[in-house]
Amino acid sequence: MTRKGRYGLFIGMSFGLMALIWGGSISQAAMTTHKSALTLVQAYKTLPSRQTVATVNGLPITTRMIARFRAQSLYASQASGRPTPSLTTSEVVHTLAGQLALYEAAKNMGIHVSNQQALTAAIQQERAIERSGLPISRHLKNLRQQLGESVTQYAQKYEEQTTKMLLTIAAARNQIEARVPHGTMTAAEWVHAQQQAVINWQNTVTAQAAIVMK
Repeated sequence: MTRKGRYGLFIGMSFGLMALIWGGSISQAAMTTHKSALTLVQAYKTLPSRQTVATVNGLPITTRMIARFRAQSLYASQASGRPTPSLTTSEVVHTLAGQLALYEAAKNMGIHVSNQQALTAAIQQERAIERSGLPISRHLKNLRQQLGESVTQYAQKYEEQTTKMLLTIAAARNQIEARVPHGTMTAAEWVHAQQQAVINWQNTVTAQAAIVMK
């Protein structure tokens, strides 16, 4: 899989999963497996958060980030009805590297998402899952109980920073889309031009990312 393909896969899963959860449209059948929840339990209970396996532009990619990505990809695949992608650790690392590179690029554009904004969004996501009554809600509740943490503590410890990155990247995408003039284009042409502008930005940033494996 190419770097562009890996990054596109990650962004699609990340924003798609957030939209499905917040929109309350995850089907019952999509979340019946226990594997994804068990992956989260093992990742967050046993993996050292600071064990770095690679860096991108000096920023660390840790074992816990990789485990979280694998669990997230499983969730997203089930929610969308697509097969779960089989990715090597190297492919996951390069995908996460694209996310971190875009996060830094977005911050360099002057975009700022506060920790409180990210925490609020993460808590909303956790509570939306909890209210859904789906199997995933029971798994996450059991996980929090095993960790001895409330929804707020869990969201702050495990979800806040990832949510902050995703919200920052989303704000950058919106800003880039807003810069595309409508001119004489039709609505469909304008949307396509906006999408292409975002893709060009993503490709430029990720192509310049300096990845160092540990």
